[in-house]
Order: sequence, then C-alpha cells, then structure tokens
Amino acid sequence: MKLTLATWNIRHGLGVDEKIDLSRTANIVRATGCDILFLQEVDFRLGRSDDAEQAREVAERLGMSHVFHANFGSPPQFGMGNAILSRSPLYFTCNKGLRYTGEPRGLLMATTEVANTQMTLMCTHWGLTAEQRVLQAEDCAAAVAATHGAGFIAGDWNCTPESPEFQYLTANTTLTDLPLRRPTYPMAVPTVSIDSILATQNVSVLRTKYGYTDASDHGIVVVEVEISPN
Repeated sequence: MKLTLATWNIRHGLGVDEKIDLSRTANIVRATGCDILFLQEVDFRLGRSDDAEQAREVAERLGMSHVFHANFGSPPQFGMGNAILSRSPLYFTCNKGLRYTGEPRGLLMATTEVANTQMTLMCTHWGLTAEQRVLQAEDCAAAVAATHGAGFIAGDWNCTPESPEFQYLTANTTLTDLPLRRPTYPMAVPTVSIDSILATQNVSVLRTKYGYTDASDHGIVVVEVEISPN
C-alpha cells in the first residue's frame, strides 16, 4: 500500500509577507496530494490569528479529518500546538506532554486505518535548546516503543539529523529517517534540515519532495511511502 505524507511548520499561517492566509496554506497542502498531514505551530482561538480554529479550518478546506491539541496558552482550550490531518478517519489517542523548560512541548498521538492497516501517527515540535531536546527525545522514544505495527512520527525537531538528541531517537527505536534530507529553514535562504517524517521498520520511503514557499518560514516536506504487510 502506498501513501503520501507531509509535514509542515505553518507558523500559524503567517507568510514571509507577514500576512496570515489559511487559504494559501491549504492550497499548498492540496497541491502535494498528501493522504496524511502533520502540522506544527497551529493556532486555536488566538487573537493574533483572528480567533481562528486553524486545524479545523484547514481540514475543512481539504476535506480531511483532524485532531489538534494546544501546548502553549491554556491547553486544550486555546493556544498553539500540533495537528494531524488525514483523508481517512482519525482517532485521537492522547497528547503526551514532553519535558521542557520555558515553552511547553507535546507529542500529539492518533490512529487511523487505511486499507485494513492500522497506523499510529505522532506529531511533535521539539524545544529550542539541546538540553530540552535530549529530554524530549527520550520521551518520544519511549512513546514510539509502546506502539506496534506501521507508524510515523513527524515534526519540527529544531535540530539536524547529526545532533545527539536526534541520533538518540533513531538509535533507541525502529524509526528510519528520510534519506538525503535537504534544508527546510529559514525560507529566505534554507540552510538547516530540521523538519522530517520518520517511519517504522515495515515502511519503505519511495520518494521525498521539498516545497519552498512564501507561506511560512519553513519548507513543507512531502514523502511517498510503501507499507509492507504485517
């Protein structure tokens, strides 16, 4: 079974032109043809984004189901957090709080079923310091270890594949990172690769694409995968 997935830090829909435009965000996602979408920096009823429920609005524009949980603000009532969207029905599992200092971080977890294959989907946004990310890598690795079968974890890691914290995540799980990663940030002149999708053992990466757009300060990563039978 083949699937197309995408991950994107949308910066609450704020483009390099300093305008928030969720139709632009949705149009860029639509062009990828993705079946599953992981989003970071998604607002829920915040004044800076006109009190929009951004995950729901993007999902409705794309005809997808969604789950969302805020980590900043007063979660889950309002704030900023992560979202997962899918063309198949999504079932919210939990939002696991990750250890942090400063800005709260979380790991959003959900399940879906495609062609009789159940999958675990996880979306996260790690912290800005290496000290925080080491703890968050440990937390995420423990969560991944508790899942079975096909699964994906995606996000804005705020670190490169060579960093000790990212190496810890891959060394202590069955996750495989994307081959031949490219820079995804900052959009003006991308120099660092900090956004990606990781997959479990029974998932093969067929193709990766990187979309460079003025709709956020991050590029969108698109991955086509094939899931082997259990």
